[in-house]
Amino acid sequence: MSRRQSRNKAAKSYRVEEEYAFLDEEGEDAGPSRSRRPAAQDDDEDGDEFMLDADVEQEQEEEEFDEDLAEEESEDDAAAEDEALARESSIVDVDDVLVTPARPSASKGASGSVLKFVPQTPKPKAVAPVQVPHSFAKSGGRKVNMDDDKLRSRGIADFSGKGGQEVRLKDLFGPAHTDLRPILKTRDDWRLQETLPLRGSGLKRSPFESAEARAKERKLFQSWYARGGREEFAKGQKTSSLSQEQGAGYMVNNGAEAINVLMGKATSPQLYPLTKHSLVNVADPHEDKANRNGWLLNLGARIQDAQWMTNEEGSTQYLAVAVEQKDSMGQQPAAMEQPTAPAFSATSPFPASIQIWAFESTKNHVMDPLKKPRLALVICTDWGAPKQLRWSPIVPRDREISPNSNDTVDVGLLAGIWSDGRVRVLNVEIPTSDAESSEPTYTHFSNAAFDTSIPHTVPTCLHWLSASTIAVGTAAGTLAIWTLTKLDTLNSTIAEGGSCRPWLYKQIGDTYILTLLSGWPSQPHFLSASTADGFARLYDIRSPDADTVASVRGRVLVATQAWHEHTQSFIMPDEYYMLKHNNIRRFYHNIYSARAESSIVRVAASPVHPGVLIAGAHGAVFATNPVGRVVNTKVVPWQHIWFVHEWRPPVEVMIAKP
Repeated sequence: MSRRQSRNKAAKSYRVEEEYAFLDEEGEDAGPSRSRRPAAQDDDEDGDEFMLDADVEQEQEEEEFDEDLAEEESEDDAAAEDEALARESSIVDVDDVLVTPARPSASKGASGSVLKFVPQTPKPKAVAPVQVPHSFAKSGGRKVNMDDDKLRSRGIADFSGKGGQEVRLKDLFGPAHTDLRPILKTRDDWRLQETLPLRGSGLKRSPFESAEARAKERKLFQSWYARGGREEFAKGQKTSSLSQEQGAGYMVNNGAEAINVLMGKATSPQLYPLTKHSLVNVADPHEDKANRNGWLLNLGARIQDAQWMTNEEGSTQYLAVAVEQKDSMGQQPAAMEQPTAPAFSATSPFPASIQIWAFESTKNHVMDPLKKPRLALVICTDWGAPKQLRWSPIVPRDREISPNSNDTVDVGLLAGIWSDGRVRVLNVEIPTSDAESSEPTYTHFSNAAFDTSIPHTVPTCLHWLSASTIAVGTAAGTLAIWTLTKLDTLNSTIAEGGSCRPWLYKQIGDTYILTLLSGWPSQPHFLSASTADGFARLYDIRSPDADTVASVRGRVLVATQAWHEHTQSFIMPDEYYMLKHNNIRRFYHNIYSARAESSIVRVAASPVHPGVLIAGAHGAVFATNPVGRVVNTKVVPWQHIWFVHEWRPPVEVMIAKP
């Protein structure tokens, strides 16, 4: 087409596959499916010192129209064939050589068309424009075009304007049958579950997860641990046993020694006094105690973090809990007298602890109400207060006790951040003789096998990307990733004079990183990070510089997020008390599935069922199944309150006396 013919006309989409047909124009007169960047104008027009009046320019165009008519008629045939190929190619100006696709061969018997690119000399005074495939609109109306010198963009354009549920699934999960089959199976398997899993329905892993990949990862990690990993941890990790009196000094907190709890029906509650480190069965206040399996524990202070170390093949589950502990030695300054910001600076070391609670289950893999939870182990350290805890997702060795096993029960690898500004990984073991004891075991850790700090900042969050790879975010907006199975990572394998350096260290934000999360187990290479600037960013750690995208900016800090395996999305709250899904293919688009009555402070998902637990600041925890809502916008999601609790301070410290 001549320059005048192509003026103010955008090239059609280059996608010709059937599933992308909706992206193209309906007809020649129809406008483009979305706005595109206008083509570049001629050099002589761009270099004019002034612009002619509209009337004068219109007269000149009418005079030139007759001159161009003959030339346009002679090019009708070629233009028609070029228009037929417009969907398969775009014109690109490369080093003053116009590259256009050759016409496909029309020989009989050919199974398909073959495109050949032939260089041609451009016409004088004509510059071939660089056509951008799409122009995306971000939140706020600002247009963001793909850079001409880059081969990548944020991915797919906005949702399709036409089509129904099938088109929506292709937009969210991909056009291939291998992309759609898992989500359709998930929808059919869990269509009867509105909120929590049905009793007796059984649990199953997501179809997106590969059983072969999970088994391979488990085998490699456990074989490394058996060959020499356990010995390497034993060399770099120094522990000692403490007496009960010595261990009690590491569990001191400022909480009340006892609290009164009202439990049971709202019309006839019962009073239960709970002393520190005591517990009560939630079924005790009710007449119908069947199917009320749960325990209420009083740990004495505010919970900093609590993480389950699951044991699917065994009967004992372990819960690691860290409570708020202050310096009992008086080394830390007062709250308003600290010279530096507490969130951006480390503290001096002081005694603190992590509690490991054991919960027993029955042969049917449900909580045993006849066996009380017990404090199995207390990890005592002098590294300051533990801020965040994370278990490795795969147990290093079978925890079930057998006569031929070693003298310890391996609980798992526990990674943590302490207030002294360091990240450590502990190999948590319980002596076999104390595994079934009702009295806790107190173990003091003086050194850790993996112990590192990040220069000029402090760690703020961490997450396991696999059974042996750990990612850490910092207050300066940097990301560091280590793999424990690599050399020069554990203390026992670091060469003399060396340091524990990460294999990836990158600036992923301009400010404080609040949360880190990966798409393990089906998408372990995708890493989602929320920062204090209001954005959540998705990175592919295989190419973090090119493959990254940001979500819609929020007005509140995203302090919690979870990976929802069954919808391949990261779930997190927003400022409207709603739960949003950011799909990995549409991370910049929010899909809402639930709404709370207050700010959402915690969200949790499971790899074996699609239910999501949502905790609000007003004390309610409710569940929902977001699969139906994500797949079909016409589905109305259900919300089921699991429990509600209310708290008030003691009467003597209340502002308004009752």
